[in-house]
Amino acid sequence: MNFYYPPDSEIYLLMGRGGRVPEPYAFRWLLPRLLGANPLHWQKVCLWSLVALWPLCAIYGTQQGLGLLPAILAGALLVTLPLWPMMVRTTPVLIDLPAMALALLAAVLPFPFNILVAAAGATVKETVPVWAAIYALDPFLLLGLGAILLSYRFPRSDKHIAPRLRAILRSPTEAALKHHQGHWHDWKVMLWPWSGCLAAVFNPAWHLLLAATLAYAQMFRANDTARLYLCAAPVVAVHAAALPEWSWLAVVLIHIYWRPSEILP
Repeated sequence: MNFYYPPDSEIYLLMGRGGRVPEPYAFRWLLPRLLGANPLHWQKVCLWSLVALWPLCAIYGTQQGLGLLPAILAGALLVTLPLWPMMVRTTPVLIDLPAMALALLAAVLPFPFNILVAAAGATVKETVPVWAAIYALDPFLLLGLGAILLSYRFPRSDKHIAPRLRAILRSPTEAALKHHQGHWHDWKVMLWPWSGCLAAVFNPAWHLLLAATLAYAQMFRANDTARLYLCAAPVVAVHAAALPEWSWLAVVLIHIYWRPSEILP
């Protein structure tokens, strides 16, 4: 099977072979240690993470005040966003889906299990406790960031990564602004990957604004695009599903038929 390996994927495969990497990748040691450098193992984890997101988002929706049917709809909107199947099929050596599943799991679990899952998630991606805290509006989940300290037992090195990526890591904001220079006003890049979830704009709330603002703000520090702002997807999906029942058919039809064929991840 032919997979595409963006720079992040190449680094995770290097880590899976025992290679040393610089920060922030050194924080993300758990999956490379468990899955190694076999992309099929990564693909299975991405697929099962995507499957888990539906019930997790449905539970999350009920905790945010949705009834059972809109909560199920929220989960369906989340897992059928057009970027996810593309990632599972073609670029599975990435941590976005497992990280989102862990953040959402931490958001729905009671104390102290939520802190433990957030801490475990921080070893998959360092932002998991942050997004768990945003989903649940619970700042105590930020305690999971303490697990990042575990990564300091692993040596760091940037000798084995591509020179271009090394330059990006040394000046991330400058590189990100240059990379996104032509994207900020392009709705196909910045909005279309939301598909039917864009209906959430008709149900504005400060929680939605907070999640979306922080998700897009990540683009000032990283060269990724949809993979960054879709971190807010659980919150956006819940707000889209909270619209009146008479609008659900339109939301679903838009979600099914108004989908980009290509996405800048």
